[in-house]
Amino acid sequence: MKAEGRRGATLMECLVSIFIISISVFAVLKVIPATGRAAAQTDNRINAACYARSVIDEVRKAGFSKAAASSGTFMYNGLNDGKPFSQSFNYKTDITSQDTDRKLVTVTVTWTESGGGRKLVMQTIMVDLTK
Repeated sequence: MKAEGRRGATLMECLVSIFIISISVFAVLKVIPATGRAAAQTDNRINAACYARSVIDEVRKAGFSKAAASSGTFMYNGLNDGKPFSQSFNYKTDITSQDTDRKLVTVTVTWTESGGGRKLVMQTIMVDLTK
């Protein structure tokens, strides 16, 4: 309790202020790692989509008659908090004939991140334009 004409804060007011500030700082610090993980997961999804698109482009480049199933690994090398790291992406391509002039190309990209295994599937249809 403040006496008449005194300036400043009581000990109790200081303790309550410190408590409120410490809870606020703790809440902010709790959010920072989650933001980093979400950014890394987004980067992985973007890389997987780029790799899948690249594989589809290679299948299309080979042509309708030479389109074939394949598999392999892509490596992504980057920086995380200023430290170098590598992320491995595995892909598998399946080619399914729809009829004599159409093929379904399915590319599945898999990788591992902090939450376990992840997968991205991209599909396209190739048409034989020579007929």
